[in-house]
Amino acid sequence: MVRRIIGWGLVLAIAVGATVAYRMYEPPLEVSVVKVSRGHVEETVAAISSGTVLAEADSMVASGWMGIIMEVPVKEGAEVSKGDALVVLDQTELDAQVRLAEANVRAARSQLEQARLAGGIYADIASTKVSAAREQVKSAEADHARSRELLSEGASSQSNLEKTSLQLRVAQEELEAALASQRENEVRKQEVEAAQSNVEQLEAALAVAEANRSKATIRAPFDGVVADIFMDVGEAIN
Repeated sequence: MVRRIIGWGLVLAIAVGATVAYRMYEPPLEVSVVKVSRGHVEETVAAISSGTVLAEADSMVASGWMGIIMEVPVKEGAEVSKGDALVVLDQTELDAQVRLAEANVRAARSQLEQARLAGGIYADIASTKVSAAREQVKSAEADHARSRELLSEGASSQSNLEKTSLQLRVAQEELEAALASQRENEVRKQEVEAAQSNVEQLEAALAVAEANRSKATIRAPFDGVVADIFMDVGEAIN
């Protein structure tokens, strides 16, 4: 009896050991290795209730300018990036306005350059005349003083003194004229400033013309998908 119990005990131990070993053994997991890359993430969501999926942001894009639609370079459902052209209007008149504004700016800049050049030339001439006139006055004053001294010594005549006196007055008048011409050059500086102001005004007008032309192209305000297109080529936008 004892042997039988021991024998069954061994069988039971072996059976239990086999069971434990079987439970501890797990088959290896299958692992799939793929290269990481970018792509669309798709997931199916099951729900027992109905609803509406809304976009994170949407926009009804409209034109800031009136005109005829010349091109619609996108289609419904197309993906667009911020700044992409969606609708292009007729820009014939706007292009002409920009060209006219550019021509006005070029002309004004040319006038400004001429005014600056003329102002510089006149300034140099006036400065040279003033310097020469002052030298003449200085020389005439010396001649007149010498004539007075010679006359007092009896070494010269009264007529010679009057002659040097006349020469001194003429030299002084020429100096006054040269100084007046130099002051007139300040007016030319004002002309240069006026020409510069004209250039700035015309450059601002050019910027306005270019801004108006840019409004003739309707662009995407952000990245997204074109949902609906309500107008077609040839239609007018008011």
